[in-house]
Amino acid sequence: MNPPTVISPGPLILCASDFHFGCNVWNPFRLFGKRMVGQINYHLRRKRKLNHTAASAFRMLLENQRPEALLALGDFTNIALPEEFQTARAFLDSLAETGTKIYALPGNHDVYTASVLRQRETDRWLGPYLPPDGIPSRARIPGVASVQFFPTVCPNLLSSRGALPAEGWQALESLAAQTGGDPILIASHYPLLDRTATYRQKWSHSLRQSEKVLDILRRCPRPLTFIA
Repeated sequence: MNPPTVISPGPLILCASDFHFGCNVWNPFRLFGKRMVGQINYHLRRKRKLNHTAASAFRMLLENQRPEALLALGDFTNIALPEEFQTARAFLDSLAETGTKIYALPGNHDVYTASVLRQRETDRWLGPYLPPDGIPSRARIPGVASVQFFPTVCPNLLSSRGALPAEGWQALESLAAQTGGDPILIASHYPLLDRTATYRQKWSHSLRQSEKVLDILRRCPRPLTFIA
């Protein structure tokens, strides 16, 4: 998992992502197609780069820091198998026992195949931690910020790119049309702002139509902070 990031200088908000809880399943009937490639890649390459010992210390971090909220922004699983979702759900349940409010968004690995999306597996396993009004939606974290959640993930056959669905574009246009008001925190799995003066998202992991997204964001008069 990626280490948590503090995104509020006052009342504390933590952001974490890319947990990638895997499992040791090798039944070819369960790994048909893309899942077999993903499982091999996980055990030969990705697993070495992950620090799952950080997950065991995460609850202690929340107990010590007492953040107002944790934004868990996706990729809880490796190839979206039930065993992986079960581990991820137990992890989130453990964190919730600290009293921290948790907002979870699915990542592209959590909708690894079209069938996972069609069967609404993320709703089944992550439901209590998904934004209560769905995605896209906005939530107010008392004393901290308004958080706008955007859906950016979709199943891909070959690439790992994200995309905004129709309702995501509508929410983006609505955001750009608002006048004045407090700053808004933009939360998504794929960065809506995929490049800055010092950062550029890899094409293979970027958001489709990112130029159009940027054109709309430039019209927004309210201060925006982006996390992903």
